[in-house]
Amino acid sequence: SEAWWAMAALLLRDGCLSEQHVEELASCGITTIADLLAGTPEAISVRKPSIPLDVVKSAHARAAAVHAPQSRSCAELWSDRMATACMVQTGTELDELLGGGFLSGEVSELAGRSGVGKTRVCLAACATAALTMGAPVLYIDTTNSFSAAS
Repeated sequence: SEAWWAMAALLLRDGCLSEQHVEELASCGITTIADLLAGTPEAISVRKPSIPLDVVKSAHARAAAVHAPQSRSCAELWSDRMATACMVQTGTELDELLGGGFLSGEVSELAGRSGVGKTRVCLAACATAALTMGAPVLYIDTTNSFSAAS
């Protein structure tokens, strides 16, 4: 298959595996880079003991370096998220409790007793996002009590 040839070409070109090793991997169902990366080198070596563990580790590392997403820390992900996000204010005291408002691009749920102002806060946040930021807003009314006419 085309995927097998792609895997074989990568690993043969880089000298990670011999042609025989690539064929042995294929014989136990490892025919794509995704198959190779789905298991640990140790697990693959157990399935195919004729391929030395250090050879499997080398091939696995090379495939991961080329095809797997690079790991990133939580701090890096959060920093990227905060660089593109903005705070949507409600115009209520809740903004201070939330550290400035709701974070854009996220789903927020308000819960509480009837009549405490949940709908007012939600509609204020929606209006702010739509009018001042020009952002699309999705308002989900789970009680079917919202009416655009009223």
